[in-house]
Amino acid sequence: MITIGYSTRESKPEFIEYLKKSSGFKKLEVIEKVNNGEKSLSQVYNEILSEAKTDIVVLCHDDIYFDTSSWYHKLLKHFEKSDFGIIGMAGTTEMPSSGMWWENRKK
Repeated sequence: MITIGYSTRESKPEFIEYLKKSSGFKKLEVIEKVNNGEKSLSQVYNEILSEAKTDIVVLCHDDIYFDTSSWYHKLLKHFEKSDFGIIGMAGTTEMPSSGMWWENRKK
């Protein structure tokens, strides 16, 4: 199972539903943290990491859009094939099959 966590200024149940539906996995754990500047993003992310019940945790913003369906299974495959314990998406429009977004500097 994967945990996905994010910080937001107000609760967004529709975003939680979107994450679950787009992931292709019904038992996705979602941790939403409402934060209006009381804590830094790092503090909120550390709280999510502490509360997560899974080994794989996705930390994201509350305004992202997954440009693929069933991303849950694709993400799991990257972890299964890689020696890396972290995968980062930094505004890229494409995830290479290796999971290393930095491979193609043009993207």
